[in-house]
Amino acid sequence: MKELQIVLADDHQMFRDGIRAVLAEEEHIHVAGEVGDGAALFDLLATVHPDLVITDIHMPGMSGIEIAEKIKAGFPDIKVLMLSMHTQEEFITKALNVGADGYLPKDTSMTELLDAIKTICQGENYFNKSNGVCNHDP
Repeated sequence: MKELQIVLADDHQMFRDGIRAVLAEEEHIHVAGEVGDGAALFDLLATVHPDLVITDIHMPGMSGIEIAEKIKAGFPDIKVLMLSMHTQEEFITKALNVGADGYLPKDTSMTELLDAIKTICQGENYFNKSNGVCNHDP
């Protein structure tokens, strides 16, 4: 299996640290970079081309929805997993409409996060189990 390159985009350092620590334990997953806002993400994407970007839906300067839309327009082969404290259908629908490949609430278990990463990188969409939809073909 090829090593998955992942970039973390979240304005909370502690949250990024936690995800990075979990991913560091996983064989075949490498955190290729991390940023705290959308502008820094696109600066990073000019030099790093990850398989997946994990982004918060609320970020300073540019929302996760805007980030996903811009990634899909400029880097269509990069997958996007949205994380949010919001679980309302309207947020999930917005994420889907701009091309996000997955959506998880921030209170998701690390086991489910890893399941989502693997599912998305295999070409399927992934949405939180509690929303009634786990995954489906794009």
